[in-house]
Amino acid sequence: DIISQEVSTSLAFLFPLDRSKERVTKKTFWLRISPKNSPVSPEKFSGYHTGVDFEIFEWEEDTDIIIKAICSGPLLMKKWATGYSGVVAQKCELGKESVVVVYGHLKLASVQTAINTELKAGDQLGVLGKWYSSETDNERKHLHLSIHKWAGINIRGYVSTEWELSQWFDPLKLLK
Repeated sequence: DIISQEVSTSLAFLFPLDRSKERVTKKTFWLRISPKNSPVSPEKFSGYHTGVDFEIFEWEEDTDIIIKAICSGPLLMKKWATGYSGVVAQKCELGKESVVVVYGHLKLASVQTAINTELKAGDQLGVLGKWYSSETDNERKHLHLSIHKWAGINIRGYVSTEWELSQWFDPLKLLK
């Protein structure tokens, strides 16, 4: 199908922040997480990780880290959600198919774009929330990025089964 062809050719989206490839050091797509085996401690979640986590560098703890839209499309949602604090969803096209891109752990007040406003790839979405604060739902400062096949907005960071995970794409295969 079209999506599989484009995923395999890495046609696609822009990285959401500078030096992105160097930042994927802890949680990748498809990784099965539990409090016992997580590369992050303490861990409060279990299941297959639906996205990729982009970590900050040591010297960035007290710096605003700008997050950019990875593709062009309208902003569908921006809200506070358990597990993320600030979370944003954007609808984009992958070939002829719609997908939803989820950006988690943003400082919600920094997201100035109105719902249904068209974003262009590379536009600033906002900044990451502060390290272990209410802006990240007491998580470390990082970006959770996931891409879900269109079926409405789905912001889950973990799912229980491989079948459920098949509804997501590995962001690293789509980013350039």
